[in-house]
Amino acid sequence: TTTEDADIYYTMGDSPADPTTSSTKYTAPISITEATTIKAIAVKDGMDNSAVATAAYTILEPKTIAQIMPTSETEGDAFLLNDVTVTYAYGSNVYVKDATGYMMVFSSIAGAANGKVLQGLQGKAKLYKGLPEISSVIQAPTVADGSAVDPEELDAYPTDADLNKYVTLEGVTFASAATLSGSVTNVNGTFKGSTLIIRNNFKLSGISLATGNSYRIVGVVQKFNSDYQVYPITIEEIVEVGAPKAPTFSVAAGTYTSVQSVELSCATEGATIYYTTNGDTPNNTSTEYTAAISVGENMTIKAIAIKDAKSSSVAEAAYVINL
Repeated sequence: TTTEDADIYYTMGDSPADPTTSSTKYTAPISITEATTIKAIAVKDGMDNSAVATAAYTILEPKTIAQIMPTSETEGDAFLLNDVTVTYAYGSNVYVKDATGYMMVFSSIAGAANGKVLQGLQGKAKLYKGLPEISSVIQAPTVADGSAVDPEELDAYPTDADLNKYVTLEGVTFASAATLSGSVTNVNGTFKGSTLIIRNNFKLSGISLATGNSYRIVGVVQKFNSDYQVYPITIEEIVEVGAPKAPTFSVAAGTYTSVQSVELSCATEGATIYYTTNGDTPNNTSTEYTAAISVGENMTIKAIAIKDAKSSSVAEAAYVINL
């Protein structure tokens, strides 16, 4: 208190009563180890007692990413996050991981970069268009040194379990040529036989994507409503010296209400195309492509091109037929 020689009396607990001169007299700092409310008054002879001052305290126990994953019941709850490691940072998109999962922090954090450790981050999480994120930072973290983080290879089409994960995708192909030129654009790629949106959110520039080529993409898995996306960090063509281009499909992977006639082609002159429809990886003993494939039921076509004993990467297209 600012009143000289006044004594302070206090009560504390979940719902403490207003303090009186019969309450505990304040003589030393109060240790708070759990959620509690303190009420206090100042008393001095010859003066009226002060008004009751009240302060409520919440003690946050450190939590893992799995424990703060937002649901409709927990959105907006404050938390203290255990130490997490940064996988990638771009502007206000900071991606982090711990032993239990991945998360995106929607806030610019000075010094955040791959391998850095964020300590003491307090915030609130929510689901934004299906994507879990720490949308509000209550207390900025301390940034400490750590160990570099490598991307995990994504060996199947993304699911909700992969959201915000730092990944490598092998064998992404594109049905239409495109160029990434520093703006935020969506390009439809094919990964594991299904269409996957490659969203240039980190504004890569000067990258040409050609049909018939196979690409390795390092990025982070995202979601917008029901659509899975990957924000690429790096894109590089997968090339075997002298190998033919991967086959392309005349009909894009997807869902159709009629029988589809799918033609395969290869940009490498003189290459022979082999394909399967049973899920097996094709090789030079698989069915040789000679005519359009009639797709009248759910089917995944996998195809390769071979020339001079060198094989292209495998191209895939998955079709769902609802007649």
